[in-house]
Amino acid sequence: MKRALSSPVNILILAVILAAVSPLLYFGKNSVLSIHDNLDQVVAWSKMLQGNGLLLALDSPTNQLGNMSTAYFAHHSYNLLALPYLIFDVFTARVVGYILKITVGYISMFILLRHCFSGKENSSLIKLVSISYALLPAVPVWWIAIDSIPLLCFAFLFFTNASLAKIDKRVFLLLLFPFLSSFAGVGFFVLALWVVGTFVQWVRQKKININLIAGFLCLAVGYILVDLKLFYTRLFLRTPLNRDIFGEHLYSITISQALKSALSEYINGGYHAPIVARDLIFPFLFLAFVSIIVFILYNLIKDRYKEEYKYLASYSLQVIILI
Repeated sequence: MKRALSSPVNILILAVILAAVSPLLYFGKNSVLSIHDNLDQVVAWSKMLQGNGLLLALDSPTNQLGNMSTAYFAHHSYNLLALPYLIFDVFTARVVGYILKITVGYISMFILLRHCFSGKENSSLIKLVSISYALLPAVPVWWIAIDSIPLLCFAFLFFTNASLAKIDKRVFLLLLFPFLSSFAGVGFFVLALWVVGTFVQWVRQKKININLIAGFLCLAVGYILVDLKLFYTRLFLRTPLNRDIFGEHLYSITISQALKSALSEYINGGYHAPIVARDLIFPFLFLAFVSIIVFILYNLIKDRYKEEYKYLASYSLQVIILI
């Protein structure tokens, strides 16, 4: 155990985590925090709901915006990120939430990669990729929702290989997954992809995987319970929201207009803030692409692939798709 903790990779990972969290711990409430939009209204909402004991209230009047119901503050779903706000002040809860984000992201990606690439020779790389994923920036209210996606990918792969004849009892654990997620930020999309994946497996195996069907139902029920505020406002209160009223023109954009702006949005960023893709990410992708080509050519020259050109073609195609 002591030897594992003292390995260079583990020490590096611990140092990176400490470097990521230490500014918040050192500067405390004087820290510079990322702002999502609208002066980060979620912080103000959290303070208001917390101060009035309304964090878990489904449909209670608040002292904001004409006593607006708590149901409309759907950013505060009943997932894991709500727990720190029940225990700590708003700033401390945000710091704890960030630590939870890193922890969930690392464990989720580690479990998925270890499942896909078993063997001791891959262990260091798996750990480095996992911590890199865990430190990717995300909207604070969806921190653990985004970082837990690899865990759901692992679950899908696991139940894909399960028995087709009977339900594996472990599939009911998926009822708990939405506590690490958010329907608005992630859930709708992962449920759609789960359906697509289930259909693909049905075509491949020529038989419906009952565990994937059960998994989808468990996820759907879990999301309804965790994001009850969202479903309650849309299905029962049915009050038109600001996006319904002010966002109607967004749906009138033509396909050609969308395609014209797509490349600029991808390179420069268009969601509230510019991104560093052009200056940082794309150059690294180019270097990675060149390195992989050199690696493949080197092995071809050395004749290390011999007759395994089918494997080489598959490997090359996967690399290109990932890039």
